[in-house]
Amino acid sequence: MGFDMPVFLSFEDIYEFINLQEISANCILVYMKYLEELCRINGQAEEFVFVSPSLISPVRTDTEDAGRRERADNLLSFLRDAPKERLYLVPHNRGRH
Repeated sequence: MGFDMPVFLSFEDIYEFINLQEISANCILVYMKYLEELCRINGQAEEFVFVSPSLISPVRTDTEDAGRRERADNLLSFLRDAPKERLYLVPHNRGRH
């Protein structure tokens, strides 16, 4: 992610997380920010890139296949110019993306 952005969790987000239900993109973002901070503290910030779900989310939602294809195209565009020596962690949440 590499940049600070506010993330708000609702009661429902926390409830889903605690009850091991499918979680929202906001929960994923909070966890990613936590992992990114751990990497920074441990001197591993240059080894990993946490890709924000908003960078790969589809704009159109006319069909599920079109959304999948657009997500793949968005990710490909992002990775095409990205440094190759880093490990990219890309979230995937089947039901909510």
